[in-house]
Amino acid sequence: MQETNVNKSKPNDQYAKSVCYFLAEQLRVRNISLQRAAEIAQKVVDNINLIDNEQVFLKLIMDLTKDFDELFPLTERIQMSIHISERKLLEGEVLEFVEDILPVDTHTALRILQEAVKAQINKDVLRQEFPQFSQFLEKNKL
Repeated sequence: MQETNVNKSKPNDQYAKSVCYFLAEQLRVRNISLQRAAEIAQKVVDNINLIDNEQVFLKLIMDLTKDFDELFPLTERIQMSIHISERKLLEGEVLEFVEDILPVDTHTALRILQEAVKAQINKDVLRQEFPQFSQFLEKNKL
């Protein structure tokens, strides 16, 4: 059976697409010239192989913002995307922990759920407050 490459794009291809979509929107609303968009796109293409995660992508775009101030709104979008991704990851890890501990320690399960829903909470805080959570993450390599 032959595999198709239809939905098998590399992560850095997704980052390049997001820049292209951003530039297309900027062109549509006439915030940028076609020449300027082409210059930005070329810089991204020149560096696309360096991008392997959202943090590196953000750093690249922030560096490019020094020469292309039109990219500033994109940095805000990337930062929001990173925050959402980190939050979803944390929620998944907390859920797995709660599923594991619930039958034996309902009190801790409830407490960590209450803490995890707070807007400014992060994994480091939860690990400090709940050593069992930290141990669970290390044991399961999460």
